[in-house]
Amino acid sequence: MGGCESCASSRRKEVQLFLQEQMVKGNPDDLRVAIEKAEAHGGIETLPARKQYSEIQRMERHSPENVHEMLKWATRTQDPVILNNVIKEVSTLAPSSEELAHAKRTLSELQDDVKERLHRLAKTHDTRTMVLVMERARQMGVPQKDLAWAEQYLQTTEALPARTLHRERSHVEATT
Repeated sequence: MGGCESCASSRRKEVQLFLQEQMVKGNPDDLRVAIEKAEAHGGIETLPARKQYSEIQRMERHSPENVHEMLKWATRTQDPVILNNVIKEVSTLAPSSEELAHAKRTLSELQDDVKERLHRLAKTHDTRTMVLVMERARQMGVPQKDLAWAEQYLQTTEALPARTLHRERSHVEATT
């Protein structure tokens, strides 16, 4: 029985060494295989390898070569918050990309739509919905100067207390 434990210990060391070697090499496919082997064997810590694998995959997805796919996907979602976040990321990866300029125009149109919606809500005095739409507009990257009138309107109608406004503005400034 002592021999079996020794064999198991040797196999565990081999798998652990294989995992460490793959972490050094940094090939995502080989690293994934090593992680799977280590987890199948049991008793081997794989969290650092998993984190490294995730980071390698993230870097590959967000490489300048994949900018076109990222922007195409973000535009297809028709979600201006997602589009805004992808535009921010792509702006650092490929600031002169033709696709980036198109995505910015699309986002600008969506931002214009939400600003128009705020005006319609103000005309109908729908302050409850206005507060929600303003938060969404912030997440979409609508500049604060374009929302100032709506904040003032909401304060005047007491739908948005001044302290809430200050807290939201501070939160937005901290996240941008």
